[in-house]
Amino acid sequence: MASRHFRHVWRRAKAKKALKRLRTIAGVLLRELQRKLPESVLQKEAENFALYERVLAQQPKDKNKIYSLHENDIYCVGKGKDHKP
Repeated sequence: MASRHFRHVWRRAKAKKALKRLRTIAGVLLRELQRKLPESVLQKEAENFALYERVLAQQPKDKNKIYSLHENDIYCVGKGKDHKP
């Protein structure tokens, strides 16, 4: 909930802290699954694990970000003036 209102000035620090905590938890879970799952399952789900790692590694200023895990072809539509990105 704290990261929901990320753009509001009063809550920006709390939102960043919540987002960092979520990324930490997700990274821990991903590494634990890679450690504990059998190799056959990891090979079968390698594409999904690569997607999850890419999501965890992306930064706000990166190009070609992943906006949705269940629909990979979603992209950001810029709004505003035509000459602005």
